Amino acid sequence: MDAKKRRNRDEYAVIPVTESIEKGMSGYTYDDHLELAGLVADRFAQMDAFTEARLTWTTNTQRRYLNDLKLFSSYLKSARIVRSAEALLSDAEAWRGMTFGLLKGFKTWLEQQGYATGTVRGCISTIHIFCKLAGPAPVGSGVLDEATLAAILTVKGTAGERLATSKKVANADRFSPGRVTRKLNPRSFQRFRLSPSKR
Repeated sequence: MDAKKRRNRDEYAVIPVTESIEKGMSGYTYDDHLELAGLVADRFAQMDAFTEARLTWTTNTQRRYLNDLKLFSSYLKSARIVRSAEALLSDAEAWRGMTFGLLKGFKTWLEQQGYATGTVRGCISTIHIFCKLAGPAPVGSGVLDEATLAAILTVKGTAGERLATSKKVANADRFSPGRVTRKLNPRSFQRFRLSPSKR
């Protein structure tokens, strides 16, 4: 029985270069059709980012996104920028020019309009999703560059700090010594009065 020589991993990776391989590598030049086809394919793949994402969303998710984008469209309209919610939902080019300053302004506008903390957070999250879809490849459609997208993603929704602080102040006042925390309602005693016959 012949014992086989054990080879290490590096020996398998070495491919001997023969004269015919060497000639093939340097003897031919290729046209740029493959490169051009790749660029076209990448562009079509990027254009489908919104369509592919929409196929994964449920009806309720699309409805929520559309409602959030209607609010964003109203904000843009107040700044004399015309973008319909439907265009923002389906067209990457509608997001061209989006910046973190616009998103911060939108957040402030929502707070000034009196929207709830959860609504503000939901709207900011929706804008983040669509900016990622309009962002750089391979996930996005290439309308927004990496730096712009990174800046937009730094804008966060209201975390409720102001709400928590105001509740603490209200509770501190409420539980101060000597303060009545509940008012007695005389009608509540009427429900529990027993009639003279049941005493």
